[in-house]
Amino acid sequence: CQDANGVTPLLDAVACENVECVEMLLCQGADPELAALNLDRPIREAALSRSPKSFVIFDILNATSATAIVIALNKISIPMSNPKNQSGIK
Repeated sequence: CQDANGVTPLLDAVACENVECVEMLLCQGADPELAALNLDRPIREAALSRSPKSFVIFDILNATSATAIVIALNKISIPMSNPKNQSGIK
């Protein structure tokens, strides 16, 4: 869910530096990549704050995003090619 400006509860929790709320929202499936209308994202908000709590939040979001990428890559199947076959050599 997003407000009229596209701000999500996760982005709001990051801006408030509420580590527990960030963790809870992520566990409930909040999308860490969902941007507000101004294109602000939770990980950018955490990086710009530069407070100790924001560093913790940044690490949590970074790990979550990396996990999401790995899951997405595991869902697609890319056939491994053999360079010999591409050059016509058998």
